[in-house]
Parts: sequence; C-alpha cells; structure tokens
Amino acid sequence: MYRVSALGGQLDIQVVNGAFIGRGVSVDSNGVAVFSYSVYDQSLCFGTPPQFVFKYTFDFNLNGTGSASVHWTYGNNTNCAVCAVDDTATLLRISGPGP
Repeated sequence: MYRVSALGGQLDIQVVNGAFIGRGVSVDSNGVAVFSYSVYDQSLCFGTPPQFVFKYTFDFNLNGTGSASVHWTYGNNTNCAVCAVDDTATLLRISGPGP
C-alpha cells in the first residue's frame, strides 16, 4: 500500500509504514509519474553489496483511480546473478484533498 501526498504540483510517495520511495516527484500533463528508487542490501556478493533498483510508473486518473507498475532488479553492480521482477497495482483514492 502506498501513501501519496501532493504539494506544489509534486508528489511524495511512501510505502505505508515504510520508506519514502519518491520525494518531489513530477507528474506530467497526462497524470503519469515516472521515478526510480534504489537501496543496497546489507549482504555482500563477492565483496560488493547488491543493489535493488525499482523503476516505478504511477498513472493517476481524474476520477480517483489509477494504476502503478514497477520493474525491479536485484544484484546490480555485482558479479552475482541479477534477477528482475515486474509487478502491477491498482490505485484508488481513499481520502480527499487535505486542508
């Protein structure tokens, strides 16, 4: 679950009870936001910490619905096996604009 907050035409996107995966994310004129988030794993692979790289696309509709997709990889920048996963989600506004 994601929490999206808008301020000044930009978005802050947070995994509920977790990390902010995007701050100051721009939305294009079609309601689409594209951004990346990356984090290193604490383990080592041949002396190098593996990296998770998440490439997100959030597509917001004017009716309070939308969709999201992510392509993520693990093991970038190492000599270990790199795996990739694609996932999708449905977005639904659960609260109106704030004060």
